[in-house]
Amino acid sequence: MMKYRYILLTVIAVLSMMSCSSSRKAARQEAQTTYGWNTGDCVTQRSNLVLKSGNRSVSLGGSLRMKRDDVIQMNLTYGFLSINVGTLELTQDSVLFVSRMTKQYTRSSYDEVSLLVGKSITFNDIQKYFWGEAGDGKTAVMSWKYNGFTDMGNGRRLPAGLEVNVRASGRSADATIQLSNPKEESDWSQRTRINEKSYDRLTLEQVAKLLLNIVNKI
Repeated sequence: MMKYRYILLTVIAVLSMMSCSSSRKAARQEAQTTYGWNTGDCVTQRSNLVLKSGNRSVSLGGSLRMKRDDVIQMNLTYGFLSINVGTLELTQDSVLFVSRMTKQYTRSSYDEVSLLVGKSITFNDIQKYFWGEAGDGKTAVMSWKYNGFTDMGNGRRLPAGLEVNVRASGRSADATIQLSNPKEESDWSQRTRINEKSYDRLTLEQVAKLLLNIVNKI
């Protein structure tokens, strides 16, 4: 059960590093680029997330659902039977992680997450990646690039894939997200509901310890 929790926390860590690295570059691009999406636009896509480090790798299926300027919801499944591993949900004011396998969850503000990773993070920083607005880039510790785009018409496009490489302390990890079958639809639950009587809530300090555990295992 613990490995599934590690998987979801690794996803959170990768997203956090992406947002830290992209915010200033994306801000420069925003002034000169029009993307064509409106507030409230909704998109659903199939997703496949592959995490690799050394000889280890794991592949997770699932879906990516987004409402422009409101929510990014990634549901993750594992294996041939599509076991529901968990959900990562980002809204304007919080980051929610739900582990279905271990019946645990954590909900944190962006200020709390920013303190955890030592950099300022906002919903808008992360949103730019999934709507194809961040641009390829590279820093001292990571690089990222888009793997093609899907034309949605009227000058709009969505990423068909995103590749991220993170390097720290002589170690390297890769995350690849492949996206397919994009649809403009809003008939989905835009907030994840949790039965707090059945789930244990993790504190941010507990999440920090688990993240440190992940780093030590790579």
